[in-house]
Amino acid sequence: MTQDPIEKAKELVGKFRAYSAPAIRTDSTFWSAKQCALIAVQEIINSCPALPSPNPVNSLDECVDQAKEFWQQVKNEINNL
Repeated sequence: MTQDPIEKAKELVGKFRAYSAPAIRTDSTFWSAKQCALIAVQEIINSCPALPSPNPVNSLDECVDQAKEFWQQVKNEINNL
């Protein structure tokens, strides 16, 4: 993954916040946007199950591991916002 997890976290929360009572900007709309972003990221994490492999090191497994690590970092950054 080439994008920074902090920037991706901010991007996701911003996208969800635009649809959380767009006329009103409050802490509760920000909280709601964070929760929506966390749900989306958790769905992405859950969609990448560890793949059983007779060879423990292969490019597909490494790709899945890198993607899971990136999205876990994004999730952590959303929580830090």
